[in-house]
Amino acid sequence: MSYCKQQRAGRKSRNVRSEARGAEASYHAAYKIARHYRDVLVPLRTTVEEEGLLSYNGMITNTFELLTDVREKLGASLEAANAKREFYMAQADLTAAIYGGGDGGGAGGEGATLAAGGGAGH
Repeated sequence: MSYCKQQRAGRKSRNVRSEARGAEASYHAAYKIARHYRDVLVPLRTTVEEEGLLSYNGMITNTFELLTDVREKLGASLEAANAKREFYMAQADLTAAIYGGGDGGGAGGEGATLAAGGGAGH
């Protein structure tokens, strides 16, 4: 009997470590993507929009090009917000993996699920 319990405990500890490694990798990837949007893409789109507005005011470009620039800036801002959301979700998953203890589902895992919007639908 004791040998079977040790086997299950060893298997569970391997699964918990594996889940934590996966959550950490996801966390770092989401952070890099969100940082890239924040530091590179959104400022670049803002600059493009400002330059497009200047050329429109100088009557060099037409209205449709200006609208395209604004649309692309808004798209980049929306993608940045989605990347930030993915980062926060990965952070919650990492916290749940560290404190929740894996599939056994302690209070930490349930709290992360409820915080992520997976509640009972009240």
